[in-house]
Amino acid sequence: MVPLIGVALVPVFGIVLGGTMTAAALAVRRALDALSQRSGEVEAALSLGLSERDSRMEVIERPLSDALLPNLDQARTAGLVTLPGAFVGVLLATGSAAQAGRSPSDGLRLASARASVRCRGHR
Repeated sequence: MVPLIGVALVPVFGIVLGGTMTAAALAVRRALDALSQRSGEVEAALSLGLSERDSRMEVIERPLSDALLPNLDQARTAGLVTLPGAFVGVLLATGSAAQAGRSPSDGLRLASARASVRCRGHR
């Protein structure tokens, strides 16, 4: 895992925090759009006896999952930009090739995990 020193934590934390903000903002935007466009479905679910929370969750479940798509696309293309950039940054900061090789891959795993936890943490 990433050593608990600033030169190793800063790039990894930047990757994780940036992706989390993107996923959360996109999830909220899409959920609110879905609720406004499909308000009749929420009312129908309420009339069938579902709670207010469950009625809204039925409508926004798909938009929350769709909010993960940009992060998954970022993980797909990370080999071209993110991983080499993070590798060089840690290598220049620490001079250790082993540590530089670990940090970007750890950051990418954390970035993918944090987005899915953020968008799927509603259940």
